Amino acid sequence: MANNVQPRRRLIFRLLRWLVMLIVILGAAGYIFEAGALRRDQERYPPLGEHLVVNDREIHIFCVGTGSPTVILEAGAGLFSLSWQMVQPEAAKMTRVCSYDRAGLGWSQASDRPRTPQTIVAELRALLAEATIPPPYVLVGHAIGGRYARVFAAEYPDDVAGLVLVDASHEDYDARYPVVTAEAVPFWNYGFALQFGLVRLFGPELAARTEPDMAFAPPEDLRVQMLLMYRSYRAEVALAEIVNRNQADAELYAHPSLDDMPLAVLVRGRPMPEADRWAAWQEAQARTAALSTHGELIVAEGSGPYIPYARPDLVIDAIRRVVAQTRLR
Repeated sequence: MANNVQPRRRLIFRLLRWLVMLIVILGAAGYIFEAGALRRDQERYPPLGEHLVVNDREIHIFCVGTGSPTVILEAGAGLFSLSWQMVQPEAAKMTRVCSYDRAGLGWSQASDRPRTPQTIVAELRALLAEATIPPPYVLVGHAIGGRYARVFAAEYPDDVAGLVLVDASHEDYDARYPVVTAEAVPFWNYGFALQFGLVRLFGPELAARTEPDMAFAPPEDLRVQMLLMYRSYRAEVALAEIVNRNQADAELYAHPSLDDMPLAVLVRGRPMPEADRWAAWQEAQARTAALSTHGELIVAEGSGPYIPYARPDLVIDAIRRVVAQTRLR
């Protein structure tokens, strides 16, 4: 019996050793592959629009369409102009529509300024001035971008004609459920996978398994977005925004009303796993819609948090209605 155990152990150790060596070889090959591909990305994936210099940094902005008010698209945490490509072309049939990349995200250069809502709003206003895009604006904000849209409206109310908030983060919900650590996990996981070529090879499939909404996005757009999003310094920028998102809450609490501003609030239709969090999220979105006497709450049936991917039709319709309302005023 003992004579049989020793050879079996040696076989198991030998197999484990070969498995470890195989993992190391594959990891090294993936790392080398990704390093080479990374250098070619700038030519392979050029920016959608143009770069303008704001605070000594090149910021990417992409505008299409004509008319007033100008619709400004503000992406969610870690996302950038490419995340609006299922919305922007159709919305641009009714007016001018601009998407952009916040500093350090997408095709924009990083900034050494703190990534607080106040800073981001100031940078957006400077970008619009540099691009000679005058008000009025209809601001469309997804997730944390909705927070920035509301801060912009609080600081520059005369410039904002309407708001479309797409499953936007809310100060009351964040105070009750500070989930910074949980939100950071995808950035670190995908950031690690990116280093070894896994995101480049399997990005859309990985994203769709993690979040069903992503399955609705064009695979190549999603691949490019993930490649740009999860590079280490961009992940750090996104996390800095998440950590600092409550820095302007005092301004939001100081402006509890949007009066009669045209306002559309879209909320995910697919419930969160935890019943208490889901109830709190719905309550927060309803309170946001109630900020204006012209506020509208729209449930995106079948969608999770990434409504611009799963239900772009609802976002487009909401933009159309808000733009139409601003033109009647």
